[in-house]
Amino acid sequence: MYGPPPAQEPTLPHPRPPAHPPTDAKTLIVRWLFALIPIGTLGLLAWVPSLRFAILRGRGIDWAVFGLFCSLTAGEILLIAFVPDDESNYSAFAGFYALSFFIGATIHAVRADRFPRHPPAHHPYAHTPAPAPPHAHTLPTAPLPAAPQAPAPQPTSPRMRQVASELDELGAYLRKQEGR
Repeated sequence: MYGPPPAQEPTLPHPRPPAHPPTDAKTLIVRWLFALIPIGTLGLLAWVPSLRFAILRGRGIDWAVFGLFCSLTAGEILLIAFVPDDESNYSAFAGFYALSFFIGATIHAVRADRFPRHPPAHHPYAHTPAPAPPHAHTLPTAPLPAAPQAPAPQPTSPRMRQVASELDELGAYLRKQEGR
């Protein structure tokens, strides 16, 4: 514990996916066209971008968001149908609801499309990733035998002695738990 640090084994670089996948002009145009649907239809088709995400990704959360947007669209249609067009608080609430709904749907369409898509394994468009080198991420399955330890030199300051004794107690506790 208080001796020189152990020599580190050379590590192989881990393959990391790119932070943001490259986007071409066609992808950006499609992204922005789907983001403009809620604004262009004043929220009546605000569920279309979330339907696109649900179909492309096939995740449960995307289908739940699609269901949420469908119910919010139904609420907007009911407000439009049943709130009178006078200058009442109900009319102001309906206008605020519609405005915030289609702006929120547009923000969702832009922000949610920035994340990479990882469809589940059962999805028909799922691809299998390339296998990693077998020695890059393997962990030993059996516990390693404890190396014999030389007695550690006693720390000099009172705080160091307290920390060392707490670490010794923790080590004894963990060994006791491991033996169960």
